[in-house]
Amino acid sequence: MNNLDHRIKEYFKAPEPKRKEEFINNLAPSEISFARFVISQAGYIRKLTWILFSLVIVGITAVPFILDSSVIWFVSGLMPLLALLMVSESNRSIRYKMAELESATRFSLRSVLLARMVLMGTVNLVAIIIAIPVSTHFGDYSAVASGLYIVTPFLVAASAGLYIVRVMRGNTALYSVAAVSLFISLFMFLSRDRFASLFIKDAVKYWGLIALLALVAMVKQTAMLIKNTEEITWNW
Repeated sequence: MNNLDHRIKEYFKAPEPKRKEEFINNLAPSEISFARFVISQAGYIRKLTWILFSLVIVGITAVPFILDSSVIWFVSGLMPLLALLMVSESNRSIRYKMAELESATRFSLRSVLLARMVLMGTVNLVAIIIAIPVSTHFGDYSAVASGLYIVTPFLVAASAGLYIVRVMRGNTALYSVAAVSLFISLFMFLSRDRFASLFIKDAVKYWGLIALLALVAMVKQTAMLIKNTEEITWNW
C-alpha cells in the first residue's frame, strides 16, 4: 500500500508554485464604503424584524382613520416596540452564541454590530419622522410636545434595553428588554386617562429633560456595548 502511495505521488506530483509571493502581494483587498456596508447588513436582519417594523409603520399611518383624540397615545405606545426590535438585533449574535464565529469573518464583530445599530437606528428615525407630523396633525398638542411624547418613550426603552443586554446574556436579557419595553408601551397607552397631569403644558419641559438624559444614556450604553463586544466574545 505504501508502494502504491509512493507511485501515485510520483505520477501526480504537483508542480512547485511560481511567483507565489508576488501573486499574493498583488491581491488588493476589495474596498467597501461604510454606507454600502451598512446597507449590506439589511439582508442579515431577520425577516420577522422587518415585518414587525412594517406593521408599526402601518399602525402609525392607519391609526388616525381608526381613532380620533387617542392618536398621540397609540403612536407613542408603539415607539418602545421599535426600541425592542433595535436592541434585540444588536444582541442577536451574543444571544445565539455566534459572536466568536462572526468575529473571525472579514469584518470585525464591532463593525458588524455598529453597522446593524446604525441601520436599525436609521429606520427607527424614519418611523419617528412619520409619527410626529401624524400625531401633531390629528392631535391636540404642539409639534414640540407631540415630538417629545413620541421620542421620549423610544429613548427610555432603548437606553434601558441596551443597558440590560450589556450586563445580561442569553434569553434572559431578551425577556427583560421585552418586559421593560412592553411596560413603557402600556404606560403610554393608558397615560391619557390615568396620568393626565403628566401632559399639561407646564410638564413639557420635564419631558424634554427626560428625553435629553435618555439620549445621553442611550449613546453611552451603545458605545460601551460596542467596546465590550470583543471581550464578551471570549467569555463563552
